[in-house]
Amino acid sequence: EQAAAAQMLEDLEAAAPSGLDPTSEQELAAPDEQGLGAGTAATAATAALLQAALPPPSEHNTHFLVANASPMVDGMSPSSSPHAPTPFCTLELRQLLLSRWTSVREALIEAKLFGADAEFLSVTDITTLFTMALGEPLEVAQIQDMATAERSMADLEALSRVQSGASALFSSMQGLDSTSHVKSTVMRRDLIFSLAAVAPHEAFGAWASRMLVLKGYEAFEDLPMLLPATSSGPPDRKSHLDRDQFCEIVALLNGNLDDASVWFEALLSAQARGAAGKDP
Repeated sequence: EQAAAAQMLEDLEAAAPSGLDPTSEQELAAPDEQGLGAGTAATAATAALLQAALPPPSEHNTHFLVANASPMVDGMSPSSSPHAPTPFCTLELRQLLLSRWTSVREALIEAKLFGADAEFLSVTDITTLFTMALGEPLEVAQIQDMATAERSMADLEALSRVQSGASALFSSMQGLDSTSHVKSTVMRRDLIFSLAAVAPHEAFGAWASRMLVLKGYEAFEDLPMLLPATSSGPPDRKSHLDRDQFCEIVALLNGNLDDASVWFEALLSAQARGAAGKDP
């Protein structure tokens, strides 16, 4: 089992997106400043647990929209008015969420957008999510001097930028959703993938180590349970993961969408070799 896990780890390193250095021992042992010390052995164990959650090659779900892996419109176009504040781009909106919550998943739960009734989101839902991360602006009664007045103005400007940025993000996602029966909504998964599309790239070992710190080994043994509920019901603990589901889990835990797709392919390849008896 250790040899198979080591082989899977090599596959994940070899499949790293272009522009990334191969996973080094330093990357596998998470950065000290993040308090992550899972190390190579933990990463290999993680790979083995992830492989167990994937379907056999014959059951592989290939219906994945590659367009979802492309960066979304970031909403950076300034308003025609020279005095209007520049809207937050998608990257800034993602950073705002993670400045308050540890993961995108936690943010959706706190905003009550993780249940089956939130599978489709309105522009109000998405705007509320990001304004919650921003916090409440100062009340008029709290403005007592120049310093608090300036802070109040800054809060109002930030609120305006967040609201216009969320609206721009919603508009960019409307063109991606071909399944929504209501044009005034977008799929929650499209929001999750949009945020993951602008996430920084990282090695599999770094992401896995961070997940171990956030969720522990139990999360890898129950991967489907990390997914939100949908109209078809809550996630099935015993079900295999298709590509979309695997990428959604990585994205919910702050991973990059392109990285997640590459890791899925590497894990599938390792599983296929194991099924064929090519691994010792």
